[in-house]
Order: sequence, then C-alpha cells, then structure tokens
Amino acid sequence: MPKINIDGWKCCRCGYEWVSKKQEDFTHPDYKGKLMVDVKPVTCPNPKCRSAYWDIPKKEENNAKPKRTYRHISNSNSSI
Repeated sequence: MPKINIDGWKCCRCGYEWVSKKQEDFTHPDYKGKLMVDVKPVTCPNPKCRSAYWDIPKKEENNAKPKRTYRHISNSNSSI
C-alpha cells in the first residue's frame, strides 16, 4: 500500500491534531471554481481546549517565581 502524507494542524496547548477543511478562494485573481486553500483555524477545535492561542507555545515555567515554603514552628520550647 502506498504511503501518503497529510498536512494538518496541532495545538501547542493540548496536543490535539486535526486536518482542516479546505475552502474555495473567491478572492484569488485566477479563480475558476476549483481553487481550494487551507484556512488557518481561529481556535483549537478540541471541545476541552478551544484556545485562541493554540499556535503559540506555552512559556517555560523555569522563569516563574519560586514557591514559598513554610516551616512548622513548635510551641514546645516556649517559656510562657
């Protein structure tokens, strides 16, 4: 069986992959009714994601502020 490649899109936020529908390009000067183009999606089509920033990778968390840690102070040494 021959191998084929299909171009598609992948969400940088949730990892969802899909193949977009092609639409006719009526604005092209050489339009004769058969010209089909890929249209960049506005949002991720995954119902759980729907991010408008699907094509922008998330920032690294290394630059985030460190979490605060608290020590438990025992009252057993108090002189009250």
